[in-house]
Amino acid sequence: MVDPSGFSVRPPKSSEEIKSLWWPSMQSLGWNRSDKDHPTHWQSSRGKYIVLTHKEPSSSEEEEKAVGIILPITYPNKTGWVGFFVVDEAYRGTGGGGSLLFQAALDEFARQGAERVGLDGVLQQVGTYGRRGFVEKGRVKLMVMKKVKELEVPSSAGAEKGDGDDTPLIKALRDVQPAALVAADEKATGLRRTHLWTKELLVEREDAWGFAAVKEGGGGGEVTGFVLVRSCEHGYRVGPLYAPNRDLASTLLLRAMQTIKGFGAAAAEKSLVAEAWGENPVAVETFEGLGWEYSGMDYARMWLNGEETEAQKKGGVAEREVFAWFDAGEG
Repeated sequence: MVDPSGFSVRPPKSSEEIKSLWWPSMQSLGWNRSDKDHPTHWQSSRGKYIVLTHKEPSSSEEEEKAVGIILPITYPNKTGWVGFFVVDEAYRGTGGGGSLLFQAALDEFARQGAERVGLDGVLQQVGTYGRRGFVEKGRVKLMVMKKVKELEVPSSAGAEKGDGDDTPLIKALRDVQPAALVAADEKATGLRRTHLWTKELLVEREDAWGFAAVKEGGGGGEVTGFVLVRSCEHGYRVGPLYAPNRDLASTLLLRAMQTIKGFGAAAAEKSLVAEAWGENPVAVETFEGLGWEYSGMDYARMWLNGEETEAQKKGGVAEREVFAWFDAGEG
């Protein structure tokens, strides 16, 4: 029996401590992440994880045991996101996770002045999050492609630039200014993720790549849509995918799929996964049109007190331009 009086919370001791807790949890829970995601989440959040520890009051050991983590990210525009709320199985249901660790995250958002706080939760936990003040506002649909070797894609995604002056140029993400991606990301989601779209993710991670649609002009051009691909435990995670219309979304997604197909035998047995936005009426069918399947699994997009970003409100930009999200850990 776990003594509930033995729980406490603290900041992480180091990035390596968080990785030693986070990565085994991702594997045991089957969340299909990559260990290479850890530096990205650490960079994006500035290491602002909270660690749940436990020590039996009767124990003679001096050191408490780390048994859970949560990642409360407050972005610069006072929007918060709850990521990676995990507690070791032996300590679940004992009061440490919900009453202490999750509350510590909410307290941190309050200290940071967050005006909106969101999360993606599995459907089994909607009631639990509801009791903590979160209101469901949409569904994230998990889309899959089971084997890369089964991909059937056209040999060409079309010309780099069309005949019309307004047709965007398709460029590699690493050749796009991070600030332009930050702006496009915020327009679509309402999340100002200045520490996510950096050289760490876009240049230094060899497993992360993608394409952007750029309307040429002053200041390096406006990004009208983009897609990111990065590795995950069983293959490749596609997302985010933003575009002002289905045609451009399909073009970007197809370009990503062609690239993966081009990896040949190294990718043949791997799978693809994407977190499509169920509130965009054409997002799921855009993926299905290129051979993807709906897995049958949803996440509930929830917001504290029902206060979501303007972009994600009904009729907002996300409803038209978000085809897939980055991931449940950061929105």
